[in-house]
Amino acid sequence: MNADLLAMLSGGGLGGAAGGGGGMGGDSSSPNGGSGIELLKFKAGRMKAELQQNGKFLISPDPRRGEIRMLWKSNRPGAASALSSSSSGGPTNANGGVLTFEWVDRRTTLPVTTLTIFPEDGCTFQRVYTGGAAGDDNDRRSSTDRVYVLQYGNSSERRFFFWMQ
Repeated sequence: MNADLLAMLSGGGLGGAAGGGGGMGGDSSSPNGGSGIELLKFKAGRMKAELQQNGKFLISPDPRRGEIRMLWKSNRPGAASALSSSSSGGPTNANGGVLTFEWVDRRTTLPVTTLTIFPEDGCTFQRVYTGGAAGDDNDRRSSTDRVYVLQYGNSSERRFFFWMQ
């Protein structure tokens, strides 16, 4: 890894959210006005979770083409920040930046989902067993499953599903 990138992240950590491969990048500008350093980027579709009458969720794909981006966004000098040192005991980060997870529509190049990840959020990005893979039904680690979930802690309300393209 780049030494500058390691120095930048040493105070905050990723919290386990970056669980995939992808390209490392230099400076990039986000269409939403913020600029940051692109940590990784890969093609991925988004999925919708709809609660059914039986209490289970139906996960269906969003037809748009997309990609996932992880960005490190530095705070602007002089601007108030939720991550700056405070006497109130709130979250602090000596590096003055935030880790941002974005799902971007590849046709419009605009972010559709933008999530800020703090170290104390306990985020995970894990493969989900779908049960529809060809092969042995007892093998829960099938290599054909491409569905992943970004989850904040144990909260079922903060789950975001994606599939690798």
